[in-house]
Amino acid sequence: MLRRRIISILTIVLLLTTIIPIGSYATQDDIDLENTEYIVGDVIVEYEENFDKKEKEKYEKELGLIPNKKLKKKDVYLYNFNKNKDIIDIVEKLNKKKGVLYAEPNYLYQPIEMTVNRFSELWGLNNDNNIDIDAPEAWDYTKGKDTIVVAVIDTGVQILHDDLVGQFVTGYDFYNNDLTVYDGLDDDHGTHVSGTIAALDNNLGVVGVAPHIKIMPLKFLGPYGGSTFDAILAIEYAEEHGADIINASWGGGRKSKALERAIKNFSGPFVAAAGNDGLNTDFRPHYPSSYKSPNIVSVAAIDKYGDMPNFSNYGVTSVDVGAPGVDILSTYPADSKDQFASFNGTSMATPHVAGTLALMMSYDSTLTTQEYIDILYDSVKPLPALTGVTSTGGMINAYSALNAMEPEVIVDEAPYVTTTSPSDLSENIDRTTSIQINFSEEVFASTAFNNIVITGLTNSEYLSPTLIGYTPSPVDGTFSLTLTLDTVLDYSRTYNVDVPSDVVIDATDNPSDAYTFVFTTEAIPPPVVETTQVVESIIPINKSRNVPTSSTIDVTFTETITLIDSNKVKLIDKNNFEIPVTLTLYDIDMALSLDNTAKYMTLTPEPLDKNMRYTIRFNEGAFETDTHTPSTFFTSVFTTVRK
Repeated sequence: MLRRRIISILTIVLLLTTIIPIGSYATQDDIDLENTEYIVGDVIVEYEENFDKKEKEKYEKELGLIPNKKLKKKDVYLYNFNKNKDIIDIVEKLNKKKGVLYAEPNYLYQPIEMTVNRFSELWGLNNDNNIDIDAPEAWDYTKGKDTIVVAVIDTGVQILHDDLVGQFVTGYDFYNNDLTVYDGLDDDHGTHVSGTIAALDNNLGVVGVAPHIKIMPLKFLGPYGGSTFDAILAIEYAEEHGADIINASWGGGRKSKALERAIKNFSGPFVAAAGNDGLNTDFRPHYPSSYKSPNIVSVAAIDKYGDMPNFSNYGVTSVDVGAPGVDILSTYPADSKDQFASFNGTSMATPHVAGTLALMMSYDSTLTTQEYIDILYDSVKPLPALTGVTSTGGMINAYSALNAMEPEVIVDEAPYVTTTSPSDLSENIDRTTSIQINFSEEVFASTAFNNIVITGLTNSEYLSPTLIGYTPSPVDGTFSLTLTLDTVLDYSRTYNVDVPSDVVIDATDNPSDAYTFVFTTEAIPPPVVETTQVVESIIPINKSRNVPTSSTIDVTFTETITLIDSNKVKLIDKNNFEIPVTLTLYDIDMALSLDNTAKYMTLTPEPLDKNMRYTIRFNEGAFETDTHTPSTFFTSVFTTVRK
């Protein structure tokens, strides 16, 4: 088999065209033709959009340029000129012309070199030491769909090979400019690549990574390589005819603006071989794999032991992932002595990645190109040989990539009670307390909402709860409802609150779980002898609502009192938490009291919570009157504003 020299930039070859290397040369920052092959008598030119046609014709006449081909979507031309003219002179003159965005040689590209080394197993798909892409496990998800198409831009492909027949959509031969995509044994490279991607699962010889997808064969490489312009035409064809992925197992030439733009304009992943020079392409770029387009996936080779072979290019910023690329058995032109052969190279690693992306798109076709690539990178199997020499540090894994795409199973749980007030088994609860029930999610009253039962456990008394507040928005991460009772509770009594399973529902109509809690009210206060009620009025008045959170509490007494115990003056919220207050005493003329006696008193609390029920409590003995009689127990309640 003809051995081909590996070169670092893509070029396109026309039939019967002479190929020569030229010496060191640079006309602009991007162009360096040293040790580079190109098509003699060819030049690629892109003009500014809507550039004057007469000016183009003037340049063509001046430099002897003959239009050969043109891209459909861009004003990019392939010109022929007299082969005896110097390409350096032509490029320099064109790049100085008004309206010319760039001019560059028609670089020559080659398939990445492969060597024959028969191997009896498809270790890249399944390997005893787990250095593989886990294809059998991935196939539990999918073997691909025939709606997904991988464009193999390469040499031709033997489409009637026994292990490939029926796996193709219509392609094109840009090398010969015809529809015949197979021209003989020289089309071994594209045939081998296609088999790794999509060889049939027919028990004949090998099987591809994605055996149920389709290949679009686009030939641009011939016996002498392939030209930049033909590669661009192939990429353009792939985009226009619905290819989802491009496999590019080739390289050579120098940096081409025209090729780089074509790759960026392709809407799907462009999977490119990193090259077989054994070089760090962060410093010595290899094209097309080293272009910066975000849709490019640059692929290094890995052997069956997880090591990088010495021929594989690498680069922590320019090479993305590793894939099986040593002793890769795949399809070979059937008119040779054998229908299958094993090859080495990053060319062989690349179709493993293209096939994996095809499985991913088959499993879920709704993601963006960048999302597919991100999942591919995030799901790699880390390998020491790839750490610090590729951007991901790992080898692709088809199973992990598909598993990462599996939709998250969301269990729609029923709403349940998270907390209550009073809490379960709580004691010494105020007899006038309301009851609050907090749920795990937003809930809505159901038809059984009034079925909540509150019973005094010491007898059969049944108390009817009444809804006084419902909060359909989060309160400290919960969703709450509040109940009150039709009577004041007894002292020292245990009460049972039974919340049925269907009392509320969530947004998807799931009924709540059942819940029961108990609490015990406060003990009977000790009797007080010779007491009197000394509170004449209080603001906020008893049972006030929508009280501002910054309010003070103003108390007027029936007669002048003497404060004998400030610890018996309390402000308590519905959760039985005491709120600190500052007491200020005033005499009958509303002047500050100087002797601890008062006709008026102000309680100044810390800022209060919204939507909270508070109780003002003067315990027995808090005050004495002028007749020295202790005061009786006194309470008053109010509720602060909701919002």
